[in-house]
Amino acid sequence: MKLHIGIDLGTSNSAIARASFENQDPEIIPVIQIANAGSICEAPLFASALYIPIEEEAQKFSNKLPWPQNSPESNILGNYARERGAFNPERLISSAK
Repeated sequence: MKLHIGIDLGTSNSAIARASFENQDPEIIPVIQIANAGSICEAPLFASALYIPIEEEAQKFSNKLPWPQNSPESNILGNYARERGAFNPERLISSAK
């Protein structure tokens, strides 16, 4: 089966969809992302947001995520980044292209 894949890298949100050549109805592919300090979830939209945590916040994730703390990979992306940025807007990057 051949598929069309569509990626929308929006200023506010990003999304991924697929459709087969036979069936023209697209299907949104959920994106796995951080839900909170201890869990991940799937969501149809991925917020176009980057949150740079302070060291104490990064430590909350250090034993729960598969990358080292205090590295560029310890930054938070997506919906949870947007939520955290509401409390610390100086650490949030959003609406950028």
